[in-house]
Amino acid sequence: MAQKFNTLRSVKPQATKPAGKDETRSDWDVWAPLGLLAAVTFISATWIATPAAARFFNLEKDQWAANDRSVQLVAISLAILAFAIMAWGYKLAKEARPKAYQVVRDRLMVVIGICAGTAYFNFLHFHFGNYIHVWDTYHYYMGAKYFPELGYEKLYECAAVADSESGRLEEVQRRTITDLKTNVMVRTDDILAHPDRCKAGFSAARWNEYKADINWFRSRVNENRWMEIHHDHGFNGTPVWILFGRLVASTGPATLDQIMSLIALDPLYIVLSALMIWWAFGPRSFAISMIVLGTNFPNRYYWTGGAFLRYDWLFYLVATVCLLKKNRPGLAGAALAYTTLLRLFPGLLVLGPLLAGFEYWRQNRKLDPQFTRFIAGGIAGTAVLIGLTFVFTGGLPAWQQFTSNTVKHSNTPLTNHMGLRTVLSHRPDTTGQQTVISNTIDNWSVWKQTRLDKWHEAKPVFYLLMLGCLAMIYFALRHSGPEQWMGAAMGCGLIAFGAELTCYYYCFLMGLALLADKRREVGMFLAAMGAATLFFEFHPIQGMSGWLDEQYVAMSLANLIAVAGCWYAFTKWGSDDLDPEGEMMLFPPEAAPAGAANYRKRR
Repeated sequence: MAQKFNTLRSVKPQATKPAGKDETRSDWDVWAPLGLLAAVTFISATWIATPAAARFFNLEKDQWAANDRSVQLVAISLAILAFAIMAWGYKLAKEARPKAYQVVRDRLMVVIGICAGTAYFNFLHFHFGNYIHVWDTYHYYMGAKYFPELGYEKLYECAAVADSESGRLEEVQRRTITDLKTNVMVRTDDILAHPDRCKAGFSAARWNEYKADINWFRSRVNENRWMEIHHDHGFNGTPVWILFGRLVASTGPATLDQIMSLIALDPLYIVLSALMIWWAFGPRSFAISMIVLGTNFPNRYYWTGGAFLRYDWLFYLVATVCLLKKNRPGLAGAALAYTTLLRLFPGLLVLGPLLAGFEYWRQNRKLDPQFTRFIAGGIAGTAVLIGLTFVFTGGLPAWQQFTSNTVKHSNTPLTNHMGLRTVLSHRPDTTGQQTVISNTIDNWSVWKQTRLDKWHEAKPVFYLLMLGCLAMIYFALRHSGPEQWMGAAMGCGLIAFGAELTCYYYCFLMGLALLADKRREVGMFLAAMGAATLFFEFHPIQGMSGWLDEQYVAMSLANLIAVAGCWYAFTKWGSDDLDPEGEMMLFPPEAAPAGAANYRKRR
């Protein structure tokens, strides 16, 4: 009993109001959530992405920007409203009235969660008149389908050659592209002078198929947009990602029907992630995770919505935490193996369960059976998946190419990078607006080099702060109980500190949101985070920067503070005396007549 008691959080007895009026119900239980749902539906149907919204923001000459702003205005309103409702509930709990107005509060939170989930999809306006994200789909579709010929370095080079043979020679001669061997901007003269360097890897039939697919993507955009697409940084899928990506991309030539069917996979993954959260944790965690998805500006739909297989990793990351919660550790380990081998950075999550496993061993002097099954599932999943890459995607050479490509990208700063490294590399006197040199082949070259220099200077601080993060997670688990699912959820937050990622991956914080099952503060921190990132995007105060590099540093800080706040709430220094909120009361039973319970008991 003593050992078991040590794994639980010590909670002081809570004062409760004397029995009397049922405070859980109110006159607004039905009308408030229905009214909110109706209001958001009406606004999304009649105002978002309309000329009226453009006039409101004084953006009549930039309808797309007005469309985007109209979505973000509703999103920030949802984040603020969610924070207010959760803060209201926290205040009531402090007043020893934790159940007061619970029905209306719970229903409002679920409605906000649903609305935030649709806010991610721009309230079903998607890309405002367009559903396919041509830019991103091009990279992952072509990169996967033609990986044997292109590898990680020839995507842009071969596209230039294909275009030149399809009647667009003058266009290609005007084009600049990123040299994917170095991530440096170059002109196409040398590529056009040596087309065989690209074509040597193709058979004649395969080259014709490739040119046809290139022509389909080129037909979807204008010349300038096509050139911008080739200023990106290529295809970055892992050999494990290519297993499924190449399989489905190779089902036929690039056509509207095929591409539409392929990009339907990501919305399916997102919906399945939401359903899995509801299954494992219930509607409260569902609502808060949707608030993260739909109101945290960095991971908005703009970046990878309507693209090809960009959210598979998210489903398996969420599944890792959910399966641990439902005591299926072997499957959870396999899910972690898959999400890690799809995107690498989810592997940081495992440090949370490792710390939980250590604390369990410290308390009980034996290994946690759930932890050992979790690790076994991870090892088995890793072995199977890597083994499949040796059969289907090139084996060791493919992994070597991927490793080289990853190292190259880690040394290529981007304006939409986020994380602790991004913050530590920032200096007020080396921002983009002070270092960008116009009318050069790479206007941002000085900024990139400065970021790298400052990062190397800051590495000791980075490693010290990472140790501090691990210590905070450990003390949080030591105080609140070394449950494996809690370790995994806390490990999701560690990704923000340990990895520098492009902003659109920040939906991984949906995994951290599942800690709301244990602490009220988690939801408040994450809703405040979403509101803060949208505030930085609006930059309404004079002096706030509209440059992306500075905005994403500010958003990184907001995300890091929210993650640290969630961890801190589980430590003995940050925890309060309040019990978890428990299950939501969405459909409370009607009050029974006095004595009914005793009557049923007697019968």
